Amino acid sequence: MSRLLNGLVSALALSALAGTANAAPVSFTFNENIQLSSGGVDYLSDDGNYVLRATAWSEYGSPQLASCTACGIFVVTDGSSDNNVAIDGSGANEAVILELLGVSEGTLLSAAFRTIDNDDDFNLLVDGIEVLTDVSPGIGPIATYVFGVDQQFTGQEFRFLADSAEDDFKLWQVTFEIAEVPLPGTLALLGVALAGLGSLRRRTA
Repeated sequence: MSRLLNGLVSALALSALAGTANAAPVSFTFNENIQLSSGGVDYLSDDGNYVLRATAWSEYGSPQLASCTACGIFVVTDGSSDNNVAIDGSGANEAVILELLGVSEGTLLSAAFRTIDNDDDFNLLVDGIEVLTDVSPGIGPIATYVFGVDQQFTGQEFRFLADSAEDDFKLWQVTFEIAEVPLPGTLALLGVALAGLGSLRRRTA
């Protein structure tokens, strides 16, 4: 009987591990037509399995977030001296805050920007901590910055900030590696099964 019980416990443990989502690259492309919003806007991942909440931020004024099919995410700040349709550091410093929903954390792999020229840099904050400053993503209609092995930034909230008058960009796409997260109910099922096996052991003792 003890071999049977041990076998059942092992099988349940393997089942629980099988119910864990594997880490994999997940991209969010901001190509939806979203009107100006002062609250958070939720975007589905390209594979439809994850949700990312985007919120506009500005050091002063009333920031609003929007996106369009050909330009990506941008910020418009009422009350700023420079109200460009971009994430803009002229006037009020602006940023887009991206928050992963429904998962514990993710590792940022790359970020793609639109309408980038020589002077456009970004700062990155992860969970409120500044980890990169004045980074150039490249030049072109779409410029993609790939985070290197020494830039493995993991967290739940990622802020792309423009903090100088020359910075002026739109955020087109971000890609994360989503951390492994137990699927709902897997651990609860394992607990119920183990409780049942414990009861069976007491009966056979």
